[in-house]
Amino acid sequence: MDNNPLISVIMSLYNEEKNIKKLFNSISKLKNKLSLETIIINNGSTDNSRKVIKLNKKCMGSTSRQIRFPRSTYR
Repeated sequence: MDNNPLISVIMSLYNEEKNIKKLFNSISKLKNKLSLETIIINNGSTDNSRKVIKLNKKCMGSTSRQIRFPRSTYR
């Protein structure tokens, strides 16, 4: 794994509370084979996405980051 290049997985999410855990489980399986960093962009979700990301981020390790944007005022 040390010779593999670092691959960035960038995900933009909005109100994906129900799908985040499944997404993280899939990515964590790849982490055993590849050098990955995950960047989660939370586009102002109004559900519990932020909380679920925070809880599931632990399984991703230190190469996981969340970027949070406030709720958009555009309609």
